[in-house]
Amino acid sequence: MFKVEDRCQDMNELIIGYINNSIDELNKIQLLNHLSTCPKCRNELAATLKLNKLISSTMNDVPKVIIESAFFLIPRTDERTTADTITKLKSSLDTLKVIPYALSATRKSIKLALQFI
Repeated sequence: MFKVEDRCQDMNELIIGYINNSIDELNKIQLLNHLSTCPKCRNELAATLKLNKLISSTMNDVPKVIIESAFFLIPRTDERTTADTITKLKSSLDTLKVIPYALSATRKSIKLALQFI
């Protein structure tokens, strides 16, 4: 049997996917059904949407000249990729797994800060 906190934690992960439009239809339906009965998660979705809108409004587009010239700045190497290079790349990407947790902590901090505003 699910505890409410466990279910809400699962939904918090789906909220990010929902906002980024990267969850499948089944998870989207589960999230929407949960949101219909859980004010805590609805508030979490609202705070995350506000944060996403704030971040999006402050980001600037990358100038075209930078996009067009960026690949010329990458040093040329042998085009054959070794297993060692792939292993290094994979291990460096493992650190990205903490991003959802960092975003969750950031959302909670912003939510707390908004209570004082």
